[in-house]
Amino acid sequence: MKIKPTKSLNLPPGEYVARIITVEPQEGNYGPVHMFTFMIERGEHKKAELQRMLPAKITDRNLYGKLITALFGSVDMEKEYDTDEFEFKPVILVIENRETKQGIFGRIVDFKPFKEKDEPKTT
Repeated sequence: MKIKPTKSLNLPPGEYVARIITVEPQEGNYGPVHMFTFMIERGEHKKAELQRMLPAKITDRNLYGKLITALFGSVDMEKEYDTDEFEFKPVILVIENRETKQGIFGRIVDFKPFKEKDEPKTT
């Protein structure tokens, strides 16, 4: 297998309309996770891809629950969700700067429902 490095994308803080492109199960440091790949739909970063790993556990308060609420209106605690239902759905990504040992980078910290009439806010 061959792999070519790509430059890290560091989006400025703000809100971005994106679509979920893929959801892949993986094993994380603390158990199962789902790796989400999003593609920005509008603006100067259109077609840029971002990834966010979420623990493979949905609650009504965690970030995965916030994504479900943004996509479907609420978390149905009785439902078993199929990640295939998420693919190609639009959502607004909320990005904030985070500082690490490697520097400052933009991180997806929240999700909001996308309504066609809404335009996201950028800072």
